Amino acid sequence: VLKNKEYPTIDDIMSEIGENELNQYLYTKVTANSLEANDTISLSRKRSQFDSIVKIPHLQGQIAQMYRQTKAFLENPQSVSDNLLYGKYNESSNTLTPMSYMESIYKILEENRGKVIYLDFWATTCPPCLAEMEPLKKLRSQYSTKDLIIYSICSGGNDTKKQWELCLDKYSMKNHDIECVYAADYIGLENYQKITKQFKINRLPYYILINRKGQIVDYGTVARPSNPNLLLRIEEIVKQ
Repeated sequence: VLKNKEYPTIDDIMSEIGENELNQYLYTKVTANSLEANDTISLSRKRSQFDSIVKIPHLQGQIAQMYRQTKAFLENPQSVSDNLLYGKYNESSNTLTPMSYMESIYKILEENRGKVIYLDFWATTCPPCLAEMEPLKKLRSQYSTKDLIIYSICSGGNDTKKQWELCLDKYSMKNHDIECVYAADYIGLENYQKITKQFKINRLPYYILINRKGQIVDYGTVARPSNPNLLLRIEEIVKQ
């Protein structure tokens, strides 16, 4: 059955597996992935379905804890933001971890102080990244550059600069008031690798949303321009 579907859903896969314990672990993993991407809405909408499928206590406990942590971050992002940007592990601590490799990020923050900043990390060989090009341009068109600044940061690892330039041409990314950055040139490959580790970027595309105060208020794979919930989030902080 699954062979006949180009993009089988989690429900399709679970239906094929049938009623057994594996389904509980599979559904827990899918739910955990959404929470890791700061998406609490998916679980809220499907809470009754989750409870009907996942009966193992330690799996329920794991998801409950992740949900509380994710919700707390979205409501009060300061401590997580300080950790990601400055290596600060305690709200009351004045000690910051020296991270010279983050200078390019700090430069972006300083040059755009008081604006909402949206960082898009992507690669030319990543189909989901390319699928977000049009939504990214649409997002850009909705706001003035006085309110929202967008940086499109190509990984620059396996991507050659020529591939990056061809990709920009193909998707007409130039002349759209989007700061298109080739990481190897702007950041340096070694620094870029350290930045991705600091930001916990383990898959692409990856997005970081920073409010006017310089706080990271959303991040992850789900914070993509095609996500209506992300658009509502941006609308909210642009008005602040």
